[in-house]
Amino acid sequence: MAGRDIRVAYAGAIVVTTLIGLLSFSVFVLAQVFGGSPSPDPQPVAEQPVVTSVTPSPTTGWVEKRATIVGVRAGKKNPRALVMVVALPVGSPGCARGLHARIIDETSTEVAVETRVSSLRRRCEVISKTIAATAREPLGDRRLIVNGDAWTRNAKGSYRRCGATCG
Repeated sequence: MAGRDIRVAYAGAIVVTTLIGLLSFSVFVLAQVFGGSPSPDPQPVAEQPVVTSVTPSPTTGWVEKRATIVGVRAGKKNPRALVMVVALPVGSPGCARGLHARIIDETSTEVAVETRVSSLRRRCEVISKTIAATAREPLGDRRLIVNGDAWTRNAKGSYRRCGATCG
């Protein structure tokens, strides 16, 4: 009888642990989808997942990768400024360093930007952080290419990730 009680208690503990894990995962997913604290300069931005490329550093263990872009907008005061909202790992040493953005190409129809960040750890809290880059000429209606993804300006002046619909 005591052996059966132990097995029932063990099975109950497994079920409770599984439910707690599922609840924690659900909270994490909801936090990623709906965001946490607002950025210092709130403005609506499109949130989309971004596939990142990874470049390992053989001497230090730090990995440089594309920063994950969750939104793009034009600067409010400077017509040449591009502000990107990135998902930045934080929380402890080794989460992130060296976040930077640079214009890599600029034509009359497009502005191409690359954002990079280095990370040593994988399990870090993620916050939204803004980073800016400045083009030589005003952005106007030019298409933005950020880390290889196209963003286009809509009639209201905000940007959206194009995907296959960009023309």
